[in-house]
Amino acid sequence: MVESFSVSTLSENKPLTIVESLASGFDAVTRAPQIILVPFLFDLFLWLGPRLSAYPLVKGILAFMLSLPAMPDQTAQTQMAQMQTLLDQIGQQFNLFTWLSPMVLGVPSLMSNILGNAQPWAQPGSIWEVNNVLVYLGMFGLFSLIGLGLTALYWSQVARAVLKHYPGDRGWAAHTLHIWGGLVKLTMVLITLGLVIGFPALIVATIAGLINLFLGQLIIMLGLATFMWAASYMVFALHGIALRQASFFQAVKVSLILMRTQFFSAAGLLMISLLIYIGLGIVWNLPEGDSWLRAGALLGNAFIATGVLCATMMFYAGRVPEQTEDSKLKAQNG
Repeated sequence: MVESFSVSTLSENKPLTIVESLASGFDAVTRAPQIILVPFLFDLFLWLGPRLSAYPLVKGILAFMLSLPAMPDQTAQTQMAQMQTLLDQIGQQFNLFTWLSPMVLGVPSLMSNILGNAQPWAQPGSIWEVNNVLVYLGMFGLFSLIGLGLTALYWSQVARAVLKHYPGDRGWAAHTLHIWGGLVKLTMVLITLGLVIGFPALIVATIAGLINLFLGQLIIMLGLATFMWAASYMVFALHGIALRQASFFQAVKVSLILMRTQFFSAAGLLMISLLIYIGLGIVWNLPEGDSWLRAGALLGNAFIATGVLCATMMFYAGRVPEQTEDSKLKAQNG
């Protein structure tokens, strides 16, 4: 059986190597710089826009913790005091709008990983507070769903910049909705996978921890490693949805084949891309929140994140042709 993806490949030549993929990815960003707008503007909003705080709920938790009987052990008391201080700090500084960038699948964001309310002007921006648990949970779900929509818009723009001749049968709105649907399905699959692996691992680790604490920790680590290993085989699923307009299950199937047949090339590209993004992220974190230099850091982060995403798309497009058999992909290795 032959599956058809209604997109032609970028090139009929030999697939790009890892270095060539990275170079082509950053070249694509310089040719179409507008594709960095979504992550850049999102970070600007988190930095300069209003903030949404759940500090009233955190204060309730702190009040409950303070009402508990004092622990007899001095070490335990010290740890409890440190935990309360940390929780109070996070509660005051955490911006709930960061939920618009869901973990792993969200728009790449520098500000999502930074705690702090500092802004470059003397008067702080507006702070809106949430003091109801049900509203808090509802906002979490709504913001996460909207965040996946922002991610879909971002991926649609990047895919259209990477592909020189994008098919005219689907406009940007329909293309974005198609990616959005794939993101929602991928999220549900990852959550289910986490529960299937994590819940039994937690039970076994709890029982093992009663016998030996190290053994319990080891089981937790093995469970996490198993989840990451299983999830890694779906890492190119969104590429198939965005570049080949494939259905979700088609895209997952091709991602599995790609990772199985070209694991070292794919893993090498992903590892180098992460090192570039995380390594430069240290540099982007240097400017303080009250300095306008942070605007340059946000721009740099958006450029690097988009460049490495383009590189993975170049890598995928050179290895997954318009039509591919279930049993194989292109056998060339980068």
